[in-house]
Amino acid sequence: MIREIATRKSSAGYKGLLLIAAITIFVIFLSVLIGFIENYFGVKNLEYVIYVLLIGLSFFVIKYYVTQYRYSLFDDELIIERMLGKRIHIIVNVFIWDVVSFRPHVKSDESDKIITKTHKLYVQQANRYSIVYTKDDVTYEAVFSPSEEFVRQLVRAIEQRKNKQHRKPDIVT
Repeated sequence: MIREIATRKSSAGYKGLLLIAAITIFVIFLSVLIGFIENYFGVKNLEYVIYVLLIGLSFFVIKYYVTQYRYSLFDDELIIERMLGKRIHIIVNVFIWDVVSFRPHVKSDESDKIITKTHKLYVQQANRYSIVYTKDDVTYEAVFSPSEEFVRQLVRAIEQRKNKQHRKPDIVT
């Protein structure tokens, strides 16, 4: 069994502080600008633009900076979970014998048209891997960013399982 949590590297303290200060100044500037436009031109309910922008900004921060992913490999099962605070949601639960291929991720091309759904479960652009698997006769792809040790363990598990089935694995590392 191997388990790891993938999280975005936090920036230095002063960069985070500058980001918060910039967002605060932007919101204040935007509210003053909208107040001026409402008073000068007589446009009503323009302050809702601020609410929409704040909701969009909050969504972006939660999706890209707060969400963590946990990758677990238990015997013959790969589990990828999304963690947001105390909430844990299983995104991918695949058995090793359902794996079609495992390789470093590259952009999709015409040969990937058989893939029905792609799960993008990575927090960094580097070291992304793609695992293609079938479940109920539907082909899925999960793109995630595990550590090198996790990749070695996963490749070993896939090779062992494929050797038991006397099939040659489609593994490119």
